[in-house]
Amino acid sequence: MSKTLEELEGDDWGEAEDGSPLVQTCHALRRKPLDQFSTEDLRVMIGQDIGLYHLLPRAIDVLRENPLASGDLYEGDLLVSVLQCRDAQDSRADNAAELRTICTRVLETMDGQAAEFLFGGNAPKDFGLTDSSAAELVREKITILSSEPPFRDCILFLKTHGH
Repeated sequence: MSKTLEELEGDDWGEAEDGSPLVQTCHALRRKPLDQFSTEDLRVMIGQDIGLYHLLPRAIDVLRENPLASGDLYEGDLLVSVLQCRDAQDSRADNAAELRTICTRVLETMDGQAAEFLFGGNAPKDFGLTDSSAAELVREKITILSSEPPFRDCILFLKTHGH
């Protein structure tokens, strides 16, 4: 889709005068063709609840391919923006089922992410750890991960929107 949000919505916001960098960015992105939007562009606009009708489906497509897609902040920042936006909070929304699936996929990666963080590509025994002590370290890391984005946001979404 080579149209801009301004064209699709029929609403020209004009130039951002004396606005913050975020306001200036949002105004500029309203004039950018949607097919040129980056993950960061989606994250910014969705985080500001701008153009959700047109941008949420595009973000869902990105997340379907890579649930931990990131803009400029951290791994999974697009998913966090989507989960925190007002339209995703409506459990009747068309995207709720898809977001539940994406969140489930993200949470299923926690064991692997914890192990990768702790051991890299090495086996725990390379560090002199027994299987049980390695498993305990992974459980502890999962506890930490579950309080950080995007894992925390997925857990909260699933708690409030069924699973």
